[in-house]
Amino acid sequence: MNPRLRDKPKYILSRLMQAGHDQQRFAKRPVLLRYSVAAFAVAVALLIKLLLEPLIVQETPFLLVFVAILFSAWYGGLGPGLAATAGAALIIDYFFLPPLYSFTAFDIKAVPLGAFVLEGVLFSLIVTALRSVQHRAEANALEAQRRQEDLRHSEERYRAVVEQAAEGICLIDADSKRVLEANPEFQRMLGYTPEEVAGLSLYDFIAHDRENVDRNLQLTLEKGRHAVGERRYRRKDGSLIDVMASGSAISYSDRKVASLVIHDITERKRYEEALRATQERFRLLVEGVEDYAIFMLDPDGYVVSWNVGAERIKGYRAEEIVGEHCSAFYPEEDVERSKPEHELRVAEDEGAYEAEGLRVRKGGSRFWGSVITTPLWDEAENLRGFSTVTRDITERKRAEHRLQDTLDRLLALYEASQILGSTLESEEVVSRLLEIMQRVSHLSAAVISVQEEGDGREPDGREPDGHDPDGRQRVWRSVGLERLSQGARHAPEAVDARRAALETAEYQLFRLQTPDAGSEHLVGLCLPLLIRDRSLGVLEAYGSESLAESDTVELLGSLASQAASALENARLYGELADREHRLQDLVEK
Repeated sequence: MNPRLRDKPKYILSRLMQAGHDQQRFAKRPVLLRYSVAAFAVAVALLIKLLLEPLIVQETPFLLVFVAILFSAWYGGLGPGLAATAGAALIIDYFFLPPLYSFTAFDIKAVPLGAFVLEGVLFSLIVTALRSVQHRAEANALEAQRRQEDLRHSEERYRAVVEQAAEGICLIDADSKRVLEANPEFQRMLGYTPEEVAGLSLYDFIAHDRENVDRNLQLTLEKGRHAVGERRYRRKDGSLIDVMASGSAISYSDRKVASLVIHDITERKRYEEALRATQERFRLLVEGVEDYAIFMLDPDGYVVSWNVGAERIKGYRAEEIVGEHCSAFYPEEDVERSKPEHELRVAEDEGAYEAEGLRVRKGGSRFWGSVITTPLWDEAENLRGFSTVTRDITERKRAEHRLQDTLDRLLALYEASQILGSTLESEEVVSRLLEIMQRVSHLSAAVISVQEEGDGREPDGREPDGHDPDGRQRVWRSVGLERLSQGARHAPEAVDARRAALETAEYQLFRLQTPDAGSEHLVGLCLPLLIRDRSLGVLEAYGSESLAESDTVELLGSLASQAASALENARLYGELADREHRLQDLVEK
């Protein structure tokens, strides 16, 4: 069998299937309208046949009906064409084929009708196929036009993006390694004009060896995309710039082309270098500061950094303290009250914490420290830790205490002078002076012992209120004497000091070990009460080691002189009173 004849049924079947698919294009028109048009076309053909019956020689209106079938298939598709064929065949068979007004049986007269039906089906298929081809051609033309328009817009957008891009972009031919195109930013970065940059090769502006350039280009073409990284490019004037480069393989006509995108990072590198230098200087500064303890804590209060000043002030080496909790720097009583954690919480809530207080060095010794704690936050407002700056202010505190002590002593002298000028009552004056001495010098006790007068009276002429078993000295006035340990005043050291003070007219220091104080010593000071080189008695002072300091001795010496003046005034006042009494007696006699 002829291959063409053998393949003909397959071809017809495929066209029928294609026609069925193409029917979807006609589905946009209403079904009733398409089939109504087909019936109307057949009716018009038959009407023309009836009207022009005398002029038409042919008995059957096959030709006119073919026109109606073609029109139906062209307008409505395959379905209306087949419907028009079937309807026309029935009408022709009934009205035009003998026997008239009856349907023809299967005989020889039905052959033209069968041929008509086959021809109608074939024409319907052909017309539908042609119509589909026309639709596809129109659609393809519209699609091609649309794609061309999209391509033009895409190219315009590409040009706009590339020419206005902040990065330098160029296309490199993979074979010649020359620049095919470059955007204005690329030209500006390297300092070339559009005419000059078109003839450049990679080796002209990449300041690296050829092997490196070739290897990166090959990787870009193989992988399709390759992040080259930081590179140095050479400008037209020979200067170098730092860039971040990346490449990708793209299609460009029939060439192998690499797209190179570069971003100028010269300023960023300069900034990073300046930042690195600043950080290094800051690190050296912090680590080199010796007068301040500067260290960092993590959010939980554990030490993470340590400088030389911290080692000098606190006594810990970095390897000893890093990783330990900051509570190691606080006295035990503060740790028990959770003071370290409280200070960190306050710093976190209020932005900083500043205070002065006692801190502990390695070994347990204490010092006064001025501490500033500042929270450290990252860009996401997460707490990263704390920075702590501690300064040893022990000497300043001591100076403040000395200044306060000096001020207290000056005020005490002023108060004593005010007392002396306000009253002649020796008992009141001396009692007030003893209270001032105890308050200012932090004495445990202060005692004024006086010499026995010839008649055994007090310096103001009254009867004595106590006797000293150590000879002719007796206690006249005292403050805090009851708090002294029993027998402290009568110890041999105290007795010898009082006697020596009277004999030499100079102050005497001595120390007594109290039985209830363990290894602590009670310091005593005996000051003679002198008036015009005449000793009236002794001022005894008992207290801590600070009593032996020269400032304290000087202050007590001034107050002792004022006490001696008070005693002398009392004596003179007593003598004047006696004379007045004797004079009154003489006048009465």
